[in-house]
Amino acid sequence: MRDVRQTFASIMQLFFSLHGRVSRLLYWMMDIIMGVLAVWLEEGHSVVPAVLVLVFLWPKIAISVKRWHDRNKSGWWVFINLVPIVGPIWALIEQGFLQGTEGPNDYGDDPLAGQRALVEQDARPTSR
Repeated sequence: MRDVRQTFASIMQLFFSLHGRVSRLLYWMMDIIMGVLAVWLEEGHSVVPAVLVLVFLWPKIAISVKRWHDRNKSGWWVFINLVPIVGPIWALIEQGFLQGTEGPNDYGDDPLAGQRALVEQDARPTSR
């Protein structure tokens, strides 16, 4: 039962907290989900997809803030999306294509630290 509570707490932290960092993979996964919902909304003209977009809006903002944190920038940078044309392009490049800060930064530990450790371990020459 404790594992279930810990898993639930981790999910809540991931999607509803504005603290910490996330990798580009999670950022892209959330963008793809939002894109699919947007297409569904356009085609269906139904209330259900509109409600789903609103339900996913806060988690999308939370993930975006955490991507700015991964770049060692304040979460307030999410507001760059409000600048016409240039803002969303800037945000896409910064969050979707540029690598986050390696190692810990002002906003937390590196979300890829475990993966990097495995790669470094595999890259070490083996002694015979």
